[in-house]
Amino acid sequence: STSRRQRQMCIRDRYYRAICMKIEITPMTERFAKDSWKLRNNPALWKFMKSEAPIPATLESETKYLRAAFNNPRNNMFAILANGEFAGYITLKNTTCGAAKLSYCIMRQDLWHKGVVSRATLLILQYAYEELKLDLVYLYVNPKNIASYSNAINKHFVRAGISFVNSEVERLEMTRTGWEKVLK
Repeated sequence: STSRRQRQMCIRDRYYRAICMKIEITPMTERFAKDSWKLRNNPALWKFMKSEAPIPATLESETKYLRAAFNNPRNNMFAILANGEFAGYITLKNTTCGAAKLSYCIMRQDLWHKGVVSRATLLILQYAYEELKLDLVYLYVNPKNIASYSNAINKHFVRAGISFVNSEVERLEMTRTGWEKVLK
């Protein structure tokens, strides 16, 4: 039928655009506040996680938050760029003692389910293991957030337990050995 054919074309087109999309990460300086502050006010972003920045966000509050995050020597926060445009952020937090907590958010809903966070995760893991020489990267994710949970599992993160703060949230970990498996 025509509608089935149209759906198939749409799926193929969406897949093609995702493959052709250039994904980069770059240090998240305060210059990205002009893009991120409006996006941060979308309640759909915070269904499964909490915002560390003040909500509702203003340009001023977002600039202040990003300045502080950028200047924190224990955190490595990056803007995710899709075809050169701001898409979200990805962060390695508390990079001490050979480990770091991973956090990410695609803030532009038009880029959800397009493979953006998957490719950004590979870039940040490469940075974590090859540049920072970390031994462990972990994240907390609610399995109800199917896209985020699948992203972690597909990257060979393994379940290590649950959060002490929220029993619905699981802790997933990847060791350096796990990263080496991803590379094979």
